Amino acid sequence: MEILSLMGQNITGAPQEGEDPRINNPFLTSGADFLAQFQVVRRGERLIRNFLHLDMFSMRTQVLQNWMFQATGLQDPVDRNNPFSNYFDNTSVSIGKYFGADMFAQAGVSLRYDANKVDFGGYTPELDFGIDLQSPLGNFRWNLIPVHPESWYVSDISFTWTWSMSF
Repeated sequence: MEILSLMGQNITGAPQEGEDPRINNPFLTSGADFLAQFQVVRRGERLIRNFLHLDMFSMRTQVLQNWMFQATGLQDPVDRNNPFSNYFDNTSVSIGKYFGADMFAQAGVSLRYDANKVDFGGYTPELDFGIDLQSPLGNFRWNLIPVHPESWYVSDISFTWTWSMSF
């Protein structure tokens, strides 16, 4: 209750003076997130990971919560012109695969809604690629987040070397 009150909310989600009466109930939002993520999405992740023979498959989405809030009227739509954009905002998918015992490759995409964008239903896909390599000299990581095509993505590449000792 203290955390909610510090954030300007109360435990029941009832509106305070000057607030919208359709404020989201914290119990409802966290319950919907828990139910969707652990009962629906986790099972789908496991099926996809096994079917594609991946070592990692993770999906984080709020499709069910956004649908429920919009259907019940607890939340106004993000974009009244494109109903598709109301559901997949802040959705991310990550995949990963081990190649041998020492190399791990991963890729990810996140969807962010941008009201000024007309392509992809108003979404801006944010891509991320990486390769981890373990060696006796340390762990090497190559990462690419393609944002600047004008520089041929040179400024979007990073290399990391980590080394640790245990004794």
